[in-house]
Amino acid sequence: MVAGTHRDAGRGDAADVAHRRDTVFHAVCSELAERRLPGVQLHGFADSTEPDYDVIVSTGRGTDQEDHETGRRLARALGGRDFEVCRAWARTCVLEGRTNMQGRRAGELDVPFLHVEFARSVRSDAARAGRAAAAVRSTVAAWR
Repeated sequence: MVAGTHRDAGRGDAADVAHRRDTVFHAVCSELAERRLPGVQLHGFADSTEPDYDVIVSTGRGTDQEDHETGRRLARALGGRDFEVCRAWARTCVLEGRTNMQGRRAGELDVPFLHVEFARSVRSDAARAGRAAAAVRSTVAAWR
């Protein structure tokens, strides 16, 4: 699933689908989770938002139901590819996805889910983006 609009588009929070349950995006993500399909939600942030980190990783499930092992696996894979990773379960990170509705739904159903925020400097550099994609790919391969 791809939500192809900026979260600030539209009126109010109408386009901020990661934080809403009343959207087609959420309905489809919920149906996929009910069918036991894991999810990865990718986001981006300005380098100045979290200048000490390249990537922010969480499971998006909120504090009560964090399954940290999936997040730890991704954080290790990213760290092994020379990324500075903010681990939302270990410290306070900006944009840690704790109010992510799709992650919470996956958590309710005990389905693997990752919420990952990439800095612009990662997204805008083809080599770095390729290394980041390889880390995500290696992590989700374990879900098979």
